[in-house]
Amino acid sequence: MSQHTLTEPAPATGFRRPIAPSEWFFLGHPAELAATLQIVVEGTGTLGAGELREAVAVASAACPGSRLVPDGRTWADSGVTPRVRVVDGRGLGAAGVLALPELQAPITGEPRCEVVLVEGDPISVAFRADHAVMDAKGALTWALDVFRVLRGELPLGAPDPVSDRDVFADLPEAEELVTPGYTQAPVLDGCEPTDHTRFVAGRRSIQGSHPALVAKLATLLTREDAPSLFYIPVDLRHRRPGVRSTANFSSGFYLQVEAGEDAGSVHERLLRELADGAAVRKAPPTGLLDMPLSQVAEAMTTIDRRSRERDAYPSDAVLAHVGRVELDLLHTPGFTAHSLYPLARPCPGGAPELNVVEVGGRTEITLAWWAGARTAGRIEALLDRIAEELSPAADRYRAANETAVEPSTSDDIVRRFLHQAAETPDALALDAPGEKLTYAELAHRSGVVAATLRELGAGPETLVGLLSDRSVAAVVAIWGVLRAGAAYLPLDPVNPDARIAGLLADSGAPICLVERPSRERDCLPPDCVKLVIEDLDFAAEPAVPEPAIPDDRLAYVIYTSGSTGKPKGVEITHGCLRHYVAWAVREFELDHRTRLPLLASIAFDVSVNTLLPPLMAGGAIVVRPGEITPGLLHELLTSSGATMLSLTPSHLALINHLGLRPTGFRKVVTMGELLTTSVAREAQEVFGPDCAIVNSYGPTETTIVMTLHPFDAATDTRGSVPIGVPTDNSTVFLLDAHGRFAPAGTTGEVCIGGAQLARGYLGRPDITRQKFVRLADGTRVYRSGDLARLLPTGELEFLARTDDQVKVLGHRIEPAEIVRTLEGHPAVARAVVVPRGTGEQKALCAYVVARHEVTTEELHRHLAGLLPKYLIPAATVFVTDIPQTVNGKVDVRALPEPFPAGSGPVAQENRDAVTEQVAAIWAELLDVSPDHIAADADFHELGGNSLLFLAMVAAVTRTVVGESGSEAFNAQLGRLVHEPTLKSVAETAREAAMTTA
Repeated sequence: MSQHTLTEPAPATGFRRPIAPSEWFFLGHPAELAATLQIVVEGTGTLGAGELREAVAVASAACPGSRLVPDGRTWADSGVTPRVRVVDGRGLGAAGVLALPELQAPITGEPRCEVVLVEGDPISVAFRADHAVMDAKGALTWALDVFRVLRGELPLGAPDPVSDRDVFADLPEAEELVTPGYTQAPVLDGCEPTDHTRFVAGRRSIQGSHPALVAKLATLLTREDAPSLFYIPVDLRHRRPGVRSTANFSSGFYLQVEAGEDAGSVHERLLRELADGAAVRKAPPTGLLDMPLSQVAEAMTTIDRRSRERDAYPSDAVLAHVGRVELDLLHTPGFTAHSLYPLARPCPGGAPELNVVEVGGRTEITLAWWAGARTAGRIEALLDRIAEELSPAADRYRAANETAVEPSTSDDIVRRFLHQAAETPDALALDAPGEKLTYAELAHRSGVVAATLRELGAGPETLVGLLSDRSVAAVVAIWGVLRAGAAYLPLDPVNPDARIAGLLADSGAPICLVERPSRERDCLPPDCVKLVIEDLDFAAEPAVPEPAIPDDRLAYVIYTSGSTGKPKGVEITHGCLRHYVAWAVREFELDHRTRLPLLASIAFDVSVNTLLPPLMAGGAIVVRPGEITPGLLHELLTSSGATMLSLTPSHLALINHLGLRPTGFRKVVTMGELLTTSVAREAQEVFGPDCAIVNSYGPTETTIVMTLHPFDAATDTRGSVPIGVPTDNSTVFLLDAHGRFAPAGTTGEVCIGGAQLARGYLGRPDITRQKFVRLADGTRVYRSGDLARLLPTGELEFLARTDDQVKVLGHRIEPAEIVRTLEGHPAVARAVVVPRGTGEQKALCAYVVARHEVTTEELHRHLAGLLPKYLIPAATVFVTDIPQTVNGKVDVRALPEPFPAGSGPVAQENRDAVTEQVAAIWAELLDVSPDHIAADADFHELGGNSLLFLAMVAAVTRTVVGESGSEAFNAQLGRLVHEPTLKSVAETAREAAMTTA
């Protein structure tokens, strides 16, 4: 709790204000007919009654309207905190919280507000107020302050002693309100109320927001054979800007809708009425204040009796839109709110109450009226009609989402691996240069790692850092961490020390397993224990207990680039991996013949597809540490015995450039970025017709692969290959800009649900709540930020991003992280980073506004000391200002071209044949004219990236150097990396060719 926690009710503040005529009207209702407003917050987690009581006390002192009692014709602050009641909500029927007696009954006693905590799953908190002291917006104001206090924040309070009375005092021309004749049949016609002490309510959560919603509801509820009349309440606080009051500020007007009238014309009339002041045209009669409350009560009893006798009411329905509420305002450290909805106790003699609020990407609708024999059924039928009108089942339902499958085994991945090791102890598990491990040897070594970690206290939810290349040691360490019951945090040794130290510090990992080449690096926080993997006692015979690992146990954390400028760790659980591996083994047809090379860094989640599934099926991992070179790829593709590849489309494009014809491959699976149809076609030719080229899609937050599509050259004729349909026990929904389900063929944001969904972001509940949300039906989904559309085949086609995130070489990049690091340099006033080019030619470019003179080399060194290589821009351009569009966004088209090759031809002095050949290769790869490439041109500054560089080296080897000189040329790769100019590459190629002459 915050410093404002109170253990005793706050004393009266002296707050007083006159009772408004509208409030006197509600104050005079007989107790059994009292109108009660309720704001219900629904969520999961923990919310203790004690902390809630303390928060209600603090918030109510700041919102004295919740503690009012009548003193004559004046409201006075009683100083008494509204009571908090606790109700057991477990085992409720289909009606759930709506049928609780505690929410059915009117509020009795003083003050006229209370809070009801309904314990169960979900947890519900109902803020209840007599309409005499508050309107719905007032109750919401009070509720939001309670949640502010629960978060340890100061309440905003509602100290202003004003109400609708003050608004109408400013409008002396307003006529006194006269209720229309009781001639209307309500939307629930035929449901004659029989019990005015109990009401029936129904609720629907409808996905997205719906513009012109009141007009749409009015037309939907209008009878086909006659006009309908609706009462439209309006919050008048906008007429007193800046006012904070919980009092009644609700007034309204009647709107007649003709049979067959369209929603557009009704909305236009509604807006015109609001603009013309319809809500304040009729003032509550001031004469009400002259009536004794007993007389008001008698009048209300008469009105209610006559309405029932005549089955006639002042309108067909009340249509009340409470507004929009941000879900973030309803969270606490232990409680995650999923929704909020209004629930009104009907007024005596009044029409059915239909209340609406927009919250958390959904529209909540409740419909309530007095109990009758047919009321419940009619309410449910009407709400079904509304839901179907606003969110058609055809848009909500996708056959491809019918993915429920019982996994082939309930074993966690550790027990499954150990079972495989027991079944095939002598089978090859790891194949590395000079080192091959059988399943028995891998099980033994990983057991040593597990025992060592347990001796250091590692166990459930312990994060263990892993600083290692793609190596045998890395695979052993990963399985050792998992067998210890802990979770691993992969760290790429090519990253700078500052980056590694920052991730270890952010994660709080107490232990770090380090591969021997990195043992001398000074990149571990002082309190992090370092263990050199190769130095462990692998001769020992450890006793490692192997209890079953529950699905909710953390398995690994992988950090991704952060939109806030700070990397964020994605938490993947054993349940995610259990479901994914079961699907992958079946879908990829893995077996004892499978040999899968480990091509990706272990800090990239693509690597998990190689590290886990093959070992569940008796297959082997082909391990080749070090930089990926054309020579290494040549060996992997032609002589390593590999039968499958799991890689990014950029790596596949590189292989297409190598001029090889691999044999023995059964499947090539791409993931991590867009696969163009041209790259897929080329790959099909390279690997042959017997090898399946499979495109997959899956953000890190959804465990490796979420959708899959086998490439078919005959039918896949679009620019990019579809991303397919969901994996087992997974679902994909497309939501439009309003958060509604996107109809087939239209664009929507990819929202992913199911068993592979990450737990969230490590230590970042705020971002977790933003990205992992619940749909209207309660389904938890990850908002990917990717845009796609549903094809006629039922498959998904990736289109673009909703934000600035980009993919370069399979890496997910948030430019904000690079900008934040650039602007951390004292010479940089402002920076922007954008991608240039497309596909395999895509590269990051930085545009910098400098405070004082600084070189690109200095900025490059600054970035290289803090960021991974893939986040360092290929080019840096100094500008005097960052151009913007009229919307305040960076105008990318107005930024200068970063690569000088497009400026025009350059002088060519005595180019020999080798230089001309190399220039021609550069021109083809970089899509520039060879005449525009100077001798000192840098390959990367012309728009090249690391994979295109390897493709260039391979092409020069094949077409310029020749097979006999390839070894000598590739031996100079380090020199070329540090001096990637046309002159240097040509000289190196010339020298290599001469050594074999």
